[in-house]
Amino acid sequence: MKRADKSGTEDKNIMMTIDDEPVAVAWEENESVTTLRRLLGEQHMSIQMSM
Repeated sequence: MKRADKSGTEDKNIMMTIDDEPVAVAWEENESVTTLRRLLGEQHMSIQMSM
């Protein structure tokens, strides 16, 4: 996952990708997402997931 940044300025949107393909996500407004946004402001993040 990475913070969307199209103009070189900080954007409040988070873009989730799977195999470099954007995935639509309805992000909640809660403490967990706020923390995720803060962490993504510091670095890109990859999360390994399986089903």
